[in-house]
Amino acid sequence: MSKYEGVIEMLKETCTQLSDADLDQVVTFGHDNEKEATIRWGLWHMADPNRYH
Repeated sequence: MSKYEGVIEMLKETCTQLSDADLDQVVTFGHDNEKEATIRWGLWHMADPNRYH
């Protein structure tokens, strides 16, 4: 659990340094970089499951 809490703290620290323009930046991912998403979407995608626990 302490490792998880450490990762969440690092994520918070990183997020507070991002601007709206940073969050709207499009990145590629997936096998052969065939998918695209904004950094905002990626952060939401990672954080959303934690709302339920």
